[in-house]
Amino acid sequence: MAKAWGLAQPGFSNGAVYADLNNSGALDLVVNNLNAPAAIYRNHAREINHNAYLAVALRGSGANTGGIGAKVIVRQHGTTQLVEQLPTRGFESSVDPRLHFGLGAATQIDSLTVIWPDRRYQVLTNVPVDRTLTLSQGMPLGGIAIRGAPRGRCSPT
Repeated sequence: MAKAWGLAQPGFSNGAVYADLNNSGALDLVVNNLNAPAAIYRNHAREINHNAYLAVALRGSGANTGGIGAKVIVRQHGTTQLVEQLPTRGFESSVDPRLHFGLGAATQIDSLTVIWPDRRYQVLTNVPVDRTLTLSQGMPLGGIAIRGAPRGRCSPT
């Protein structure tokens, strides 16, 4: 399978990161190779299967501007996904701070809950997909920014 995916180059690597480098909704892969240039592998899955996604950017308050430790729960069509904002991976490594949810054929999310590190929470319903949603801990419940969405389509509860 590695050869079919373009991942069969011989070499030695000591780190990798996944991130949506081109804001397509698909997580790409960057591999740090020893004594060779880094390798970048573009993920073409969304072009093939047209699955939906949601990226969530968190803006924490006080000294925790990245919202580290916040939990985001997405519920749609009877399934639940939970991602905790912990972008560090190993020694001196990190991943894209935007939380990524793969949503299959969904056209919207039934509910999205953010539990902030101070235990306050926000709940949004009927959230549109295929976009980046920015949530701020210091904003009131309705304080959201949705890139690419018409106004009024995401309802706080």
